[in-house]
Amino acid sequence: GTGTLNMNGGTFTTPTVTNNGGTINVNATTVASVTNTTGTLEIDSGVALQGNATNGGLLTLNGTLGVVPVAPGSGALTNTGTVNAAGGSQVTGAVANNATGALNVTGGIVTFDGQIVNASGATLDIASGATLTSNFAGDQIVNQAGGIFNTDGIATATVNNSGTINAAGATFNRVVQNNAAGIINGTGNLTFNGALNSNGTISLTAGVPGAGDPTDTITLTQDSNLAGTRFEFDIDLDPAAGTVGATDTIIITSGTASGAVTLAFNSLGAGAVDLDDLIIIDAQGTGVNNLNVGTPTFSPPLNTGTFVYFLVQDVAGGDLLLRNQLNPGITALAGNVTLTQSLIGSIINRPSSPFVSGLAYDDPDPCGTGLWARAIAGKADATGNSTSDVGLPSETTTGSSLSATYAGVQLGGDFACFNGYLNGWDVAAGGIGGVNLGSVDQPVTVPGFALGAPPIVTSVTNADFLQYYAGVYATASRGPLAFDLQYRLEKTDFTVSNTGIGGGASLGITDSDFSSKAQTLSGSASYGIPIGDSNFAIVPTVGFAWTRTQTDAIVFDNGDTLQVNDFESRTAFVGATVARTIFSEAGDSLQRQFITASYYNDFADDPTASFDNGSPTVGNLVNENLGAYTEVSAGWNYVRILNPGQIGPARQLDASIRADARVGDQLNSYGITGQLRLQF
Repeated sequence: GTGTLNMNGGTFTTPTVTNNGGTINVNATTVASVTNTTGTLEIDSGVALQGNATNGGLLTLNGTLGVVPVAPGSGALTNTGTVNAAGGSQVTGAVANNATGALNVTGGIVTFDGQIVNASGATLDIASGATLTSNFAGDQIVNQAGGIFNTDGIATATVNNSGTINAAGATFNRVVQNNAAGIINGTGNLTFNGALNSNGTISLTAGVPGAGDPTDTITLTQDSNLAGTRFEFDIDLDPAAGTVGATDTIIITSGTASGAVTLAFNSLGAGAVDLDDLIIIDAQGTGVNNLNVGTPTFSPPLNTGTFVYFLVQDVAGGDLLLRNQLNPGITALAGNVTLTQSLIGSIINRPSSPFVSGLAYDDPDPCGTGLWARAIAGKADATGNSTSDVGLPSETTTGSSLSATYAGVQLGGDFACFNGYLNGWDVAAGGIGGVNLGSVDQPVTVPGFALGAPPIVTSVTNADFLQYYAGVYATASRGPLAFDLQYRLEKTDFTVSNTGIGGGASLGITDSDFSSKAQTLSGSASYGIPIGDSNFAIVPTVGFAWTRTQTDAIVFDNGDTLQVNDFESRTAFVGATVARTIFSEAGDSLQRQFITASYYNDFADDPTASFDNGSPTVGNLVNENLGAYTEVSAGWNYVRILNPGQIGPARQLDASIRADARVGDQLNSYGITGQLRLQF
C-alpha cells in the first residue's frame, strides 16, 4: 500500500522482501532479494542490495545490486517496470529486461558485470553524457528482436543487435554485431571504436520521405565486415535548398571496411544540380575502403533529365564519390544536330556534279535547255564524341551514335551549249531545287550508377527533319577535262523528342521544333583518260564542299535551352572512276558501266554548343564532325538519241542509277541514286 520500509542496516535473513505498492529505501548494505511488484525500490549511493532484484515498479539504482562475496547468480536483475541507474551504480549479475521493461542509464558511468538481455517490447536507454560499461566475458548487451536500445551516450560494451538501436551522436567502444533483422537508426556522428560487423540495416534517415539531415556520419576505427548491410542515407541535390550537395557519410579513420553493401538514398530534392564530387565513403588516415557498393536507389527518384549521377572510387581502397555530369543525352543531342547536318551536307546532298551530259552526236544547233531530276534514298549510321565541361572531371567525353534513314528529290534545269560551242568548251548554267526528309534515332547512354557498372541506355532521342533548298550551278568541259561549281541555300526544319525507356528518365524534350539555315558552295574537277584502245577509261576527280550552318536554340520542356553555335563543314575529296562504254549497233545509244572509289575528309573545326538551364550552370559542349570516310560506288549510265517527236521536242535522254557504300571510323552508310535528264 502506502507503507515505507527503510533498510538502514543489519542483515535480512528472510530470502525475499516483497513490495506491493509501497516504498523500500536501501540505505545500508543488506543481504536480501527484493521483489518490487508495483512500488518503488531505491538503492542509495554507497550501499548494496546483496541479493537479486525483480522489478515491476520503479527501481532507482544509485548504489550496487549484488556484491562479492555472495552466492553465484546473486545481483541478478529481472525487470518489467522502470529502472533508473545513475552514475556510479553497478549491477553484478545478469539483467533480463523483459517486455514492458525500461532500463535507463541516466548519467555518469554505470557498470554491468553480467549480460544484459533486452527482450522484445523492452527498452534500454543510455542518456546523453552517460556511459554504460560492462565486464561480462561474452556478448554484453543482447538486444533481441523487438527490443529497443536508445543511446545518446557511450556504450563500452559489446552489442549483439537483432532489434532496433536508436543512436543520436552515440559512441560504441566495443564490437557491435548488427544481425540481419537488426536496425541501427542514427543521427549526428555515430562512432564505432570497436568493429562494426553487420548484415542488417543502418539508417541515418529521419524515416520521412523528402525530409532529413544530410550531414550525419558513421565513423569506423576498426576492421569492419559489413557484407549484406543496407545503408540508408539522406542526400540533398535540391537546387532550392540550403545544403545543396550534401549527403550522410561513412568515415573510415583506420582499419578496413569490407563487404558487399547497398545504398538507399532518401532524396531531399529532385536532383537537377551541378556539384563537385560528393564524398559518400571517406577513407582517412590509415582507413581502407574495400566496400563493394551495388546500384544505389533514390526515393523519390532523382530527376536525371539534366544531370546524371554515378559512383566512382578515386583510388583503390579510397573514397567513394558521387559524381555528376551533364546528361550525355543533352551533349549527344548537340552532336545529333551537327552530325545530322553533316550527313545532309556530305551524304544526302553528296557533293555531286549537276546531271549535265554532252550531246552524243553532232548537231548543227548545239544549244538548248535541259531538265533533269535526281532521286535518292539510303541509311546512315554515324558516331561521334561530345565533350562537356559540366561535372567532374572538368571535361567529360561521351560517345553517341545515331541511325538515320533519308530520301530526297532534286530538280534541275539549265541552258547548255555543246560540241565546243564556246571556244572549244561545252558550257551549261542553271538552277536546282529540292527537298530531303528523314528520321534520326539516337539512344542515350549514361554511366551505370553502381561502382564500375557498364553504361546503360535510358532513353531514345528521335529527330525528324525536312529540308528545302535552291541554288544555281555552272559546268564547263573541254575534251576530257570537266569542271562544275554550284551554290545553294538550305533551310531544315527539325522536330525532336526524347522518350525514356526501361524505367529511365526522359531528357524532358517533347516535340521541340527548331530550324537551321545553311549555305553551301561545292565544286569538282575531273579528267578522263582512255585506257589504250579499249572501251575503258579512268577518270580521276578532286572536289570540295563548304557549308556554313546557323541553328535555332533547342528548347526543353522546362525552358532549358541548347544552342548549337554557328559551324562550318569543309569537306575535300579525291577519287577515281573506272568506266566501260558500250555503243549500240545502231549507233543511237550507249551504256556506260562504272565503279568509283572516293575519299572524303571534313577538315573543319569541331562544332560547339552551349547548354543553359537558367542557373549558373552553362555547359560548353564540343562535338566531333563526321571526319574522314571512303565511298565506293557502282552504277550504270544510259544515253539515247531521240528521234523527233519520240518524247516531245527532246533530242536526247540520259539516265543513271548508282549504288553507294561508305565506311569510316565514324560512318557506315549505303544509298541509291537515280537520275533522268532530257535535253531539248
